[in-house]
Amino acid sequence: MKPYVFCLEPEKKLFSKIEDIKLQIKEQFGDQQYLSDPPHLTLYLGKFNNFIDNRFSFFLENLMEDKKIKINLGGWEIFGSDPVTRKSTLVCKIEKNDILYNLQQEIVHYLTPFRKKEVLNRYGHGLEDPLLQKNLEDFGYPFI
Repeated sequence: MKPYVFCLEPEKKLFSKIEDIKLQIKEQFGDQQYLSDPPHLTLYLGKFNNFIDNRFSFFLENLMEDKKIKINLGGWEIFGSDPVTRKSTLVCKIEKNDILYNLQQEIVHYLTPFRKKEVLNRYGHGLEDPLLQKNLEDFGYPFI
């Protein structure tokens, strides 16, 4: 079974801006990990038992109803010693956002009962940060 990724895609203007920045990076430094990924904010990633049915669609519709998520960007940074890739990863920081935090929590708690216990290979080498390791054990995804 392939993993599912649950993410938010930025609105068109920001999406295009990030794509342009990625193109500039590729032109200056060549192909890099994640450079071909579309701009997104990952909320949850893992392998799950079959859960995509009307209940899940209804859950998502209710969860997102009337929600406007305004995300303030905090600039770019190098995520040195990325615990997953063991490399440096360019990321766009976002400011703390309670709506976004609550959205992630609701998705994680809804999906946790459907999660397969196996850990994705990308996290198999273990994580040094105790909080990331606990999240991995509890939810199968370190960035909660």
